[in-house]
Amino acid sequence: MVITVFFGLFGLIPAYLHGRRAERLGLSSSRYWKAFAISFVAAAAVYVAAILAVFALVLNSVDEEVQAAVDAEVGLPSAVDPAPANENPESGTNPTESGNAGSEVNGTSPEATGADAGTQTWSAAGLIPIFEVYADDETESWALFSTDRSTVVVTVPCGGQTANGVSPRALELVSGGSLVRITAEVLPTAGDAAQELARLEALVTGCTNAYDYVSRDGSVLTRCAPLVVDALEPVVRYEESCDVGAGETYAFALFQSGNAVVSASASTVAELDAVLTFLRADLQQG
Repeated sequence: MVITVFFGLFGLIPAYLHGRRAERLGLSSSRYWKAFAISFVAAAAVYVAAILAVFALVLNSVDEEVQAAVDAEVGLPSAVDPAPANENPESGTNPTESGNAGSEVNGTSPEATGADAGTQTWSAAGLIPIFEVYADDETESWALFSTDRSTVVVTVPCGGQTANGVSPRALELVSGGSLVRITAEVLPTAGDAAQELARLEALVTGCTNAYDYVSRDGSVLTRCAPLVVDALEPVVRYEESCDVGAGETYAFALFQSGNAVVSASASTVAELDAVLTFLRADLQQG
């Protein structure tokens, strides 16, 4: 049995020899074969369990290293090297290429991030460093982030800023980006932001007819189809299709972060999903 436990099939040798000796003495050799079988099965079970345990440890270690690499790539704290809980949004955010946060991570959708309205008190100076990570503001000179109220245009559904206006209590307006565009209205309080978001939501749900998108000088830029509403909670999500761009559809999202109402838009729903996942998380961290 000892030889079988430590050397496996080599235990056949003593089992055979002892069995032959027993047969020469007129005894049964079955007990030696039974002892070998029992010892071999028990040893095999122990070895398999040990191998599985080692494999699980190695797999877990590799998984942690891979997760740490993914977290480092997108700029999130990892289990291997946790980052401070109260990270300054101006000191570092999730790096992406061309302002695009990439595809959905680990199956997490924007609605599953747990980000809510929050209690942050934002200024344009605090929002822009976060927005710049995700918006492709570097692609065109006109896409650079701006707070100049004489030129900045924020997202206002069903006709635009000129047609429907912004909150009269807006302290600052922020806008930047091209295909991935992010805008914000900064208001005095979170209550003011909640009221403005409710107004914008009403514009989305009430946009059931075709409409003109009006520029700052009052001219009509394009004709758009009725908005397609995708969701109203926790983020107002809708899609817009206009004559400009050969009828291409763009995806939009509106949500509140503290005293700011933020809008993000992208050329596809998947791209917007990826941006929202990390943008909302960064804003929630403040």
